[in-house]
Amino acid sequence: MPSPQLTRRLLSSALTLWLRSQVERVEHLQVEIVGSDRQIWSGHIPDVSLQASEVVYSGLTLSDVRLVAKRIRVNLGQIVRGQPLRLLEVVPVQVEVVLSAVDLGRSLQSELGRQALADLFRQIFRQIGAALPGLPLIPQEALASLQFHQPQVMLGGDRLTISGMVQLNHLAAAGDMEMSVCLDTELTVLDGNRLCLTDCVVTTDRAATGEPVAHKAAIDKLVINLGTDIAIQSLTISANGMICCGQINVYTPAEP
Repeated sequence: MPSPQLTRRLLSSALTLWLRSQVERVEHLQVEIVGSDRQIWSGHIPDVSLQASEVVYSGLTLSDVRLVAKRIRVNLGQIVRGQPLRLLEVVPVQVEVVLSAVDLGRSLQSELGRQALADLFRQIFRQIGAALPGLPLIPQEALASLQFHQPQVMLGGDRLTISGMVQLNHLAAAGDMEMSVCLDTELTVLDGNRLCLTDCVVTTDRAATGEPVAHKAAIDKLVINLGTDIAIQSLTISANGMICCGQINVYTPAEP
């Protein structure tokens, strides 16, 4: 077995390489491993802290990321033989992420961001139906074709404003349709793993007429489920950006 100092360096390098492999881009990454030599030699890491900046993960742009993970088990025997790091069990990780308004805009402009916005506006149009004056009733098959383009975002207080262009195809009565839309909503967290949009105001501007048609959508609560592996503890929104704190579960990578 290598010396304690060499083992720590190998483990730190392996962990850094593994973390970099999980993201699309990271400008700065600092990893600190805490534990006794005996614990680390056995492949048990009591505490790991991480700080990273200018991170892009699955299309999500983050100015600053801070992680703390405890009780990590890794394949140390394979690492010292030059093999990649693997987690041997699920790791709960405390996370604090900072997104500037620019970060959020870039995130929404990514392919995954546009897909998420398309799903959101499908849900909105399903709930409000024909409630927006001047628009034809949108059939379900047309909603399935909804695409979102040119997203823009503004932040302030606990509110979020998203605008862009919605394209709908195969409207039987009106043909294809493209219109600008704007959603202004309060954003809160429910039960740790659900985002709640309330007090929603949806504004549309028909490209065909150029006349804005505003309507306060009758949506008491629009909920986005984030899954059971995420637990948001706090979400702060200001004009400068968002700060989110919580816990995520990091799973064992699949065998190659």
